[in-house]
Amino acid sequence: MTRYWYKFSLLTHFAHFASDGGESLQQLFERVENWLNDMAAQNSNQKPILAVGHAGWITAAKMIDAGQNIPKIAADWPASVAYGERQDLPFLF
Repeated sequence: MTRYWYKFSLLTHFAHFASDGGESLQQLFERVENWLNDMAAQNSNQKPILAVGHAGWITAAKMIDAGQNIPKIAADWPASVAYGERQDLPFLF
């Protein structure tokens, strides 16, 4: 299967596009936000939580923590974290 990543910049509904039955950006943000809310409810003692995820998940979590909206166009999606890069997200639940 060939993926044409360059076509993402042509999308008019970037946040709602799901390739090959996958997850849209809107759905990803909802899933990440739900997980963050679940962790907040379960982590009243504020101990560190280790979460391992793909770059899209980590980027979405960082954007949610920063209060940023879901990008409407591909050009607004931030640069991805590097493979194996550690990200510390100081969420205040």
